[in-house]
Amino acid sequence: MKKTQKNSPREFETDSPCSIENFSTLPTWIASLTNPKIIPHTVAYLQTVTMDFFGIQFLRKLKLLRIPILNVETPLDQKVPFVPQHLNDYLGFVNFWIRPLAMLIKILGIKNAAPHLAKFFSLLKKSYKYASQIYKFCMTTTNRPLYKKRTYFIILRALDPHYLCVPSLHIAIVSLCYAFFRDVLQKENFSDAQRKLWTREIYEGAIKIAETVLYVKQHSVNCIPAALYMMTKIVPKNFSENDAQKFLDDMFVTRKDIPEKTREEIVNYMKGMFARFYEKGKNSAEWDSPIKNWMKEHAQKTAQFIFS
Repeated sequence: MKKTQKNSPREFETDSPCSIENFSTLPTWIASLTNPKIIPHTVAYLQTVTMDFFGIQFLRKLKLLRIPILNVETPLDQKVPFVPQHLNDYLGFVNFWIRPLAMLIKILGIKNAAPHLAKFFSLLKKSYKYASQIYKFCMTTTNRPLYKKRTYFIILRALDPHYLCVPSLHIAIVSLCYAFFRDVLQKENFSDAQRKLWTREIYEGAIKIAETVLYVKQHSVNCIPAALYMMTKIVPKNFSENDAQKFLDDMFVTRKDIPEKTREEIVNYMKGMFARFYEKGKNSAEWDSPIKNWMKEHAQKTAQFIFS
């Protein structure tokens, strides 16, 4: 006879759990906007996104801010093919972290899940705040193809000034999501089957989105290591140097459109860049100094005279 958690519906049996994809996002939206323990963290997160992500980009686009903009494109980026079919995966980024929160609500109940949701929204805010320290020093961009065959690409180009590439918040959030839920699944009373399935699904989803940001040309290979380095500073107990290196090692392993030799070249480049940030960060007074110093060096090497 199958063992189920108390008050759990049959589809959430602990020895044959359903996929994360089966959870509706609605409970997360409702809880984040109505639960008194979560609302303050939701509001603080949304304020930070509005001001420190969207706000500063459009202020810069309107020339109301004078922050320099650095192109971080490299020849390696051209070795990743442009695959517009991956756009849906890229746009699924928000639901990627909303569904696991809905799973916590469904399995643990809102009373027990609320502290986890509050903490996650707090970490989201912290991630945007950390990234904004870099963005306010120097914004970054890449060369996006002018693709007009899909409406979503046209809308994306219109709504996204594309000035905040390093560090990539897509990468930061998916790696945070993996680290956070891996920890929660270990600490709470989940079955081994639930823990293994959902940890694997979240990790594989994070890798897929990381690959997608390169496939749809929203980021450069330079954007990913900076984000993973930042995450080792935001949640150092849950996302380690080894986690970051493994994350990079696992990129493009299952893809058939990038030759293995090219894949190794891309991965080794990103691992080397991450290692540089991580090692220099050990002796830096400020966590972001290694990234800022790299930006200055990259500007000089590529003859972008944007720093005085």
